[in-house]
Amino acid sequence: MSDTEAGAPALAPNVVRVGLLGAAGISQLTWHSIHAAGHRVTYVGCRSAERGAAFVAEMAAALALPDEALPRVGSYEDVVTAAEVDLVYIPLPVTARDAWVRACVAHKKHVVGEKPPATSAELLREWVEALDARRLLYMDGTMFSHGERIEKVASTLQQLGGAVKHVTATMSFNPPASFFSEDIRCDPALEPQGALGDLGWYCIRAILHVMGDGVMPAEVSGRILQSNARGAILAFSGEMVFHQPPADGGDSGVALAQLYCAFGVATQCRLHVATTTGAVQLNDFAHPIAAAKGAAWRTVHVHGGVEHHTHFQN
Repeated sequence: MSDTEAGAPALAPNVVRVGLLGAAGISQLTWHSIHAAGHRVTYVGCRSAERGAAFVAEMAAALALPDEALPRVGSYEDVVTAAEVDLVYIPLPVTARDAWVRACVAHKKHVVGEKPPATSAELLREWVEALDARRLLYMDGTMFSHGERIEKVASTLQQLGGAVKHVTATMSFNPPASFFSEDIRCDPALEPQGALGDLGWYCIRAILHVMGDGVMPAEVSGRILQSNARGAILAFSGEMVFHQPPADGGDSGVALAQLYCAFGVATQCRLHVATTTGAVQLNDFAHPIAAAKGAAWRTVHVHGGVEHHTHFQN
């Protein structure tokens, strides 16, 4: 069946047609980004047709979508089998994703999954290999990895020179009481990694970006600082030690990266990197849009013991 026969409008060849599984809050943010990038949501899968229709109506109003651009609403299976879908976005609880990723493989759909992507690295590897065998792509939902701000941090560190010696990444927020009883991140049966898999994932990804592509830690340690009665991780701290190659014939260097993430602590989202010659700080580091209100980064140059601060406010 062709796209036109399936009832989908003809689109430009460079427009990615996206199907959403579920109408979760994160799907709203994702749809906004899809629309801003010039792509289109063509199908929304929802367990409740009424809820799915309400979600589409809400987003149509927010994005001023014409009637001909409205996606169809159906089941999850409808989405992964639809001819008018190229890529499926999966924000379902991590323990519920396996069957739907494999369904995407069977029906030749690319996959974008929320973070953390899977319950284990082994399962994620299985997905990626199965997708790759059919020339399909997998991407996790760490949005700032594709933004200009994290690239700016990397280029600024190169300009500063000197080896990275210390990195801290901190992310937390203090939700209403209902969050701890209702949100899937507080139920290890749905999201086994809790705050570590959500906020901690951002912190770890930011640290790896700073240390450079392909550079992995030599040592890791972590501590669960708080968990709920069900065993969900509510607060976590961790350290990663990176061994660096010798510089100018000297001894090998060591860089220490520390992360802290928590539900139930005042909102903070900060990345700080110290090298031997200066430091860079990026506030609200998990947001990929450089022009976002309140976004800022700071460079500190050290010369002869005197610090020169340059602060950039977007």
